[in-house]
Amino acid sequence: MNWLVEPFELAFQQRALLGGSLAAVALAVVGTWVVIRGMTFLGDALVHGVVPGIALALLLGFNVLLGAALAAVVMILGINLVHRQTTFSEDTGIGLLFVGMLGAGVILISRTASYTGSLTSILFGDALGVGAGDIAMLTVVAVVAVLASLALYRPFLVLSFNEQKAELLGLRPRMTHGVLLALITLTIVGSFQTVGTLLVFGLLVGPPATAALLVRRVPLMMGLASVIGVFSVFNLLHVPGVDAVQVAAIEKSVGSIYLLGETSELRETRDLSSVLSGQTIVTGDQAGIALAWGAGGSMRMDENTRLEFVDDETVYLKAGRIYFDSRPSSLVAGGADAERLVVRTDHGEVAHLGTQFVTGVDDGGLTVRVREGQVSIDGQYHRHVASSGEQVTFSGRQRPTVLSIGRAGEGWNWVSRISPSPDVDGKSLYEFLLWVCRELGLEIHWEGQ
Repeated sequence: MNWLVEPFELAFQQRALLGGSLAAVALAVVGTWVVIRGMTFLGDALVHGVVPGIALALLLGFNVLLGAALAAVVMILGINLVHRQTTFSEDTGIGLLFVGMLGAGVILISRTASYTGSLTSILFGDALGVGAGDIAMLTVVAVVAVLASLALYRPFLVLSFNEQKAELLGLRPRMTHGVLLALITLTIVGSFQTVGTLLVFGLLVGPPATAALLVRRVPLMMGLASVIGVFSVFNLLHVPGVDAVQVAAIEKSVGSIYLLGETSELRETRDLSSVLSGQTIVTGDQAGIALAWGAGGSMRMDENTRLEFVDDETVYLKAGRIYFDSRPSSLVAGGADAERLVVRTDHGEVAHLGTQFVTGVDDGGLTVRVREGQVSIDGQYHRHVASSGEQVTFSGRQRPTVLSIGRAGEGWNWVSRISPSPDVDGKSLYEFLLWVCRELGLEIHWEGQ
């Protein structure tokens, strides 16, 4: 049975399963009414109609749940307006608003600084990033969905099969329909951050539709749909464990260093000596860390930096600045055996070619400063190869801005604050002098052999 539970041994994986299961139950219960009432197209439109609200929240910096809720309300009001003020059917209004809202969402997302990262998180969610607050919210959503279905079971049931009969029985079908729309909106908005908009629609329609083929009673349909939804989430998250490998060793650190590994909460660490693939290190205020990378390259993380170590050749810089320095012997040999490092960001990729360089990301974009050698930068819209003494800034669709910088001075004062060990450890005098001159921005000339 180890193969069944092994992928959920870590706390953040367990939270992902719990959060996804709560979302699946809430969507299955509400989705049963959607399938019975024939509101599948409306459900699809609402799922994708929240995209512009999410994008607007990312652009203006307010809560994405609020943005999604506002977009859903605008979607529902727009559909009713088109249906009541024109001769078009309700399906026509849904189709028009569906396409319009989705298009507006894509346009707004493309204006954000992290277009690729934002679009991915909206479409596919972030199940592995589920925290205690997300689980509490999903629990409330699931409880509300179940209690509302129990309390309004008769009005929902009659409305789903015959609206005229619901009117004759005094069940207020218009108000019941409004409550059902509110319930659908609540479950969609509450679930999209965990499973993404694509899977929200799949869990809203797929499990209830499958259950409707197997059973006839509505309570049994809800129960079976919930089981199918939870099983789907389990299979989605059931990824076999991957053995982590050491990608770097910590030489020195100052200030507060945090590790994001076994749990999704940051925990301060003081005994970390090696960094494994899949781990994320976060530095606090007035903190920094120096790491030995590969077979001799060195990396330094500035304060307020968040860096994920993907594998032995790739890191994902989420915030802050990092500095990379190829080992001196690589530069002496002309860079033929230089350490390979690719820095991924939400704004593009930075690949070094045997160099010393800085990579920084913020809300404004991606900035790369090259002190020595060359760096290849592959942005979202432009590509550029930066050479020694250049600073290149990528910001959205604008062409890269290139400035000349000095190879010594305040811009490189991080060297004196977090520096490698002073002893040469077997390095030749030539390599040691080359490193000293490079750090001070001096040039060295040799005479004779």
